[in-house]
Amino acid sequence: MLQSVCQLMNPSTVDSTCLSTKCPTITSDQLDEVAAVVPSSLLDKLLQSAKTGRFDEVQSSIKDLLMEGHSAHQAVDQCQELILADENMPDHRKGPMLEALAVRVIYFY
Repeated sequence: MLQSVCQLMNPSTVDSTCLSTKCPTITSDQLDEVAAVVPSSLLDKLLQSAKTGRFDEVQSSIKDLLMEGHSAHQAVDQCQELILADENMPDHRKGPMLEALAVRVIYFY
């Protein structure tokens, strides 16, 4: 994956057999982009809109996410991880929120 990021950043510095030492520093954001990780800013916006329960806000957040070329499936997976890991949210709220989020993402997608 590191070689792929380096090739995307500057294809002329990488030959076909090995990684050149001329490759610039690779950041975690660049690795996330290559790995198709949805940025936390978009996930935060999506989760905040899901907490409101308003369909139009969720739909707008999903549209922004998809318009930037991110996978709805990946977003749902990442949101699920964030919601399940949130110790401040009671369990009885997590289930309906995840279900509503998944249904709306699939509906829009």
